[in-house]
Amino acid sequence: MSRTVGGIPTMTAIFVIITGLAGTILGPLLIRILSIQTITSKGLLLGMGAHGAGASKAFEIGEQEGTFASLAMVVAAIISIILAYTFFPFYTEYSLTD
Repeated sequence: MSRTVGGIPTMTAIFVIITGLAGTILGPLLIRILSIQTITSKGLLLGMGAHGAGASKAFEIGEQEGTFASLAMVVAAIISIILAYTFFPFYTEYSLTD
């Protein structure tokens, strides 16, 4: 997928891992600092911000939080795929790097 939009797959993997680790560490801290109380908000924050690692952390907080985190990841993946295969092929076809 990364290559489809002109990215470097290795760098993409590295940044996904860094994002997951940072989100897993900072997510619960942010939830406490901002006094986020709703189950939905906690799950969406961790799922969208920290991917699979965040979903795992959300399941540690609660079952419903983990469910919302997983749903957030699935919806984000579907949107990413739709955007990548509808808009970005035009971009990569006319890129100046060729």
